[in-house]
Order: sequence, then structure tokens, then C-alpha cells
Amino acid sequence: MDELTRRDWLVRIGKTAAVAGLSGEVSGAGAALSSLVQSAPRADTLPPGLYEPSNDHLTHALGADGLLHPVPLGSETDYRVPLSGPYAPKFFSAEDFKVVGRIVELILGEPTGSSHETRAEGSAPGTSSADVAEWVDFVAANSASVREAALKLAPDHRNLAVAYFGRERVESLEKTDVPALCGEGLAWLAKRAQEKYGREFLALQESLEVELLREIGDEPGARAAPEAGRRFFRWLKSQAINGFYRSPKGLKELDYKGNSFYAESPGCSGHEHSGE
Repeated sequence: MDELTRRDWLVRIGKTAAVAGLSGEVSGAGAALSSLVQSAPRADTLPPGLYEPSNDHLTHALGADGLLHPVPLGSETDYRVPLSGPYAPKFFSAEDFKVVGRIVELILGEPTGSSHETRAEGSAPGTSSADVAEWVDFVAANSASVREAALKLAPDHRNLAVAYFGRERVESLEKTDVPALCGEGLAWLAKRAQEKYGREFLALQESLEVELLREIGDEPGARAAPEAGRRFFRWLKSQAINGFYRSPKGLKELDYKGNSFYAESPGCSGHEHSGE
């Protein structure tokens, strides 16, 4: 019985109650439930994952009121921990990470320092751009293992993923070689900046940086740009948007109500949802 998941219990008890109610054989419900339990799949036949709710995890999450949660000993769930120093990229080189951070700033439209030297230092720590740049680095660093896992999915698990996430998203995980995409895209950007302006990308004025990115953006003129640059910019823009709406500023912009404990539901604040 310990091998049953919580979902198994709910489904099987529900089925038993329904059968008992329809047949009028309430006294046979116990025997029916016992039969269902005996036919339950073994836990070791299920896909890897956390199937049982963790009371420690729940108590821990509800008891912390900040972005950074202290990590309990023996926890099966990883928590974000505060940095002890400047962020060290796990995938990009230090110089490439500055370029990525600068492009993220331009995508998000956050104000930056006016001097080339200030911009060349990358996103200022504590800003949304800095958080999102770290997110991009995190995604890129884990992309190879994610792609490998996607390619190793059993057929039934892949069908489930397609049904839940959509075929395009699943195939993107399988086909996108993020390390190659980033390497080729950054190489094109560096080469193009030298060819067009005779300087490195981070040494350009903001207007020239934007002009260069427009060559690989979504505007009509971008169609003539090499595919390497376009694919990199599309991927980076997608990750920047995803990362921003996972950041405190992005969640606040969405008026997100989750990840909090409420004694009662906060409900909807708009009149369009209040029935008025």
C-alpha cells in the first residue's frame, strides 16, 4: 500500500465509491478497494519523479517570506541560495556573458549607464536584466542534459509530453542544439560589429547596438541576415521574456498571486470578474 501514489488513492477510492453507490452494494466497497490495491503498479515501474507531497517542503515554503529560502537538511528539493560574490556564468565565457547581458538589457528596455565603459561591465547586479541574464546562462548550461533526456523519452512518455506541451515545444527540445546556436550566433555578432563599425559590440553606441540587432530581429529587413544570427536572437529573446516573467519585477507586472499563503482567497480585483 505504501507503493500507491496519492493520485492512485484518490482515483481508486473514487472508482470504488462510484461502483458501490450505483450497485447499492455498500458492504462490498471494502473488498473492491482491497482488490484495486492489490492490482496497483509497483513504485519502481513509475517514471522518476516526486510522487508524494512533502510536508517538510510545504511547511518550509510557506514559512519563508522572501525570495531566498533556507535549505533544510536532507531536502529532496533544491532551493535558490544567495550568492556569496559576483555571479560566475556556468555556460558562457565572461566576455560572452557581458554581451548576453547587454542584449537582454536592450530587449527589456531597462535604462543603463551612458558610457561605453559602464555598458561593457555587463548588467548591473540586482537589476531585472542581471537576473534574466543569469536565467539565460542557467538554461544554456542545462540545455544539453535536457535535450538528451528529451531524446530518451519512451514513446508513451513522449506522446504524453506532446499532448500536454504541444508538438512544437517537444520537437524544439529534441532538435535545438543550444551550445552550437549560441556559439555561432555570438561569433556572427562579433564579426558583424567589426565588419560594419570596426569595433566590438560592447564598444558601440546604444543606437548602433540596436541597429545591429535589428539585422537579426523580426523586422522585414532581418530576412537577409544569416540564419546563425537570427536563430540566436530568436532563442535569446524567448529566454529573456521567459526569464523576466519569472523575476520579481515580471511577476509584479503580472500581478501574480501565487507562491503565497492566504487565509482566504484574494479573489479578482477587476470589475469584469466581479459580476458587476
